[in-house]
Amino acid sequence: MIHDIEIYFDKQQTPWQGAQPIQGPPGWNPEPLTETGGTRIVGIRYVTDTNPLRTCQPVQFVIQVIPPAAAGNFIIIYLTDKDHNVIGQIAAQRVTPAPQAVANNRNQLVVWLPDALTAPCPTTN
Repeated sequence: MIHDIEIYFDKQQTPWQGAQPIQGPPGWNPEPLTETGGTRIVGIRYVTDTNPLRTCQPVQFVIQVIPPAAAGNFIIIYLTDKDHNVIGQIAAQRVTPAPQAVANNRNQLVVWLPDALTAPCPTTN
């Protein structure tokens, strides 16, 4: 089960200056990620104690990338367990709008689709 998603600004292509969390699923709260032992913010994460993600459970996290033009076609996301240990990594792919639209409209949000959601979910009988 996934208890945190972490997004590091310097791991993105093009690296971001920052990001603002806008909305997460019920029970998920945004937090800044700081460098180890420091106060400089290096990313953002959404955390839950009550509503961890399970396989084939689609959810939506909304963030605003700073600057908006830095939002490439993929976001690298780290997944962690309840102890904040990294258990995996995914890439969310842009589904809309095009990069030029983001550059031209600072208030426009970008929608991303994790690769895992495009794979078929196992069926249970």
